[in-house]
Amino acid sequence: MKRFVFLSLSLLLLLILIPGCTTVQTPPSATTPPAGAQPERTPPVIIFSSNLNSDNTSTLSWNVAGADQVSIDQNIGIVNAAGTKVVAPATPTVYTLTATYAKGNWTNDIGTVTKLVTVQASVSSTPWVK
Repeated sequence: MKRFVFLSLSLLLLLILIPGCTTVQTPPSATTPPAGAQPERTPPVIIFSSNLNSDNTSTLSWNVAGADQVSIDQNIGIVNAAGTKVVAPATPTVYTLTATYAKGNWTNDIGTVTKLVTVQASVSSTPWVK
């Protein structure tokens, strides 16, 4: 009889505890897209150039397709996706255009593409006299 009670209680205890057991799932890593995520976007296409003007300034020209934000260093800052800017550096200067875009649709999946242009220093129109 004791054996029957012990087995009955053990079976009852198992029936109560087993349904409460769950499987622990590890969260996806930051590099693994969640289920249903869109495929990665294509990086932006950048055209960035400089032209010397007759007044010894240079005009930076750019056109960026597929970026969420576009900026240029050397204190120019955030700019439209297409535009121009006249510059007159005193020394040869490298300007870096940076295009930022969301590569996918999950958190912290940001990409950047950069393009460099070197602008030569403005040349004085005053002749040098010895």
